[in-house]
Amino acid sequence: MDENSPKVPAAKQCCGKKVASIVVIVLLAVALVAVAVLYVLKLNDTKSQLSSVQSQLKAANQTIENSATTAQFPSKTRFFVVPEWGIKFILPSDLTDTDVVSKINGDKLYLSTTRATALAPGCDLATDPLAVVGRYASDPASGADTVASTGLLGKLGNYYYTIDSAQSGCVNADNSSDSVMSTLSNDWSSIGNMIWTLMTK
Repeated sequence: MDENSPKVPAAKQCCGKKVASIVVIVLLAVALVAVAVLYVLKLNDTKSQLSSVQSQLKAANQTIENSATTAQFPSKTRFFVVPEWGIKFILPSDLTDTDVVSKINGDKLYLSTTRATALAPGCDLATDPLAVVGRYASDPASGADTVASTGLLGKLGNYYYTIDSAQSGCVNADNSSDSVMSTLSNDWSSIGNMIWTLMTK
């Protein structure tokens, strides 16, 4: 070092370092505050978006509930009603409520048609109906009520409803003509389709 160069007092060097340190600390503090502010703003924005989404979902659910409550079938929709059980079925286009005949025996609903009964006495409700719907207080699949060869239609209110396997004995009668067989088969199919539209009355 040049002997003629002015010397900086040690006290000033020490103060300079402290000032630099303070400046660095202040800058770090400002940076941390800025990060914290950004985080809070981002968090508030996220909460706002979440609240908006929740409001939209609530509104959508309310719309669905209202639709389900006020849902109506077309005015031309026809039903076959079973008042004893408080249920009904949508009638297919080729059947009227007077075409369908029914009988309840305990937890069974026997179904046939006037045409089937007239064409083949064996298709009457007492002998071999076109279909049988079962009603059970507990789930048949649980084993509490064992039902052979049935399909679960669903649960309505306090009851489970099932459809028995094809009640086609009278449809397959060997002594029936082709035209009779065709009519019986069509009615059997229509009754089967009707059953799957089960709903509360």
